[in-house]
Amino acid sequence: MERLQIAKAHAKNKKKIKKAFIQINRSLNQAIKENKTDLEETNVRMLIILYASYLEPALGYITHIYEKQITNKIKNDVLSKRSEIDKWLELIDVLFRKHYLNGTYKELNLLNLGHTNYHRYKYIKELCDTDIRTIIEIRNKLAHGQWSIALNSDDFQKNQSVTTKIWTLTKKDTLIFKRIIISFVDIMELLAASGQQLAKDFDKKVHNLELKKIELENRYNWLISNIKSKKIDVSGL
Repeated sequence: MERLQIAKAHAKNKKKIKKAFIQINRSLNQAIKENKTDLEETNVRMLIILYASYLEPALGYITHIYEKQITNKIKNDVLSKRSEIDKWLELIDVLFRKHYLNGTYKELNLLNLGHTNYHRYKYIKELCDTDIRTIIEIRNKLAHGQWSIALNSDDFQKNQSVTTKIWTLTKKDTLIFKRIIISFVDIMELLAASGQQLAKDFDKKVHNLELKKIELENRYNWLISNIKSKKIDVSGL
């Protein structure tokens, strides 16, 4: 398949996954409304698996559709990385070097990038290496059947921190995870398109993400109350 065909395939996968978001979320809201705890826990876990899975076709789409910015060599270098998180981290570095360092291998620091570009780089890198990494780690445990007890990579020891997180997952996590993933992918598309496009829309994207995270913290109990009473349309929440 040609790059454009591959990009179109990934775009269709992204679209289908987004439709699945809506269906499982409706089931989750109904479970919350009817106090069906087991169904609620199941839907929360399934949504997180689904949200995290969106990252894979998103990466495939970005690396194939932007042919001028991402050469075949860059694409192959990125996709050859071992883990999904390493692929994203490599893509961030490659694109910042391409747009701001003329493709050279100078260090990506404040001196070479300049204040504004460096802090954009730092934000995107930390978003990927903390929030996205955490989401992928939880998804991986769930996808490998570790729905109750998460194990370390050797499967011989309990991973207490991830186990605790799995047992405390709620709809709030699904909402936050979804917002982080969609925002991260949007920012990465801006970065892939051009340095000018990133400069134009970066602040707006980051503001919307951080604002939504604060709103979810402050209004979550109100949201659950309204789901249970169905006073508002919650089909998209």
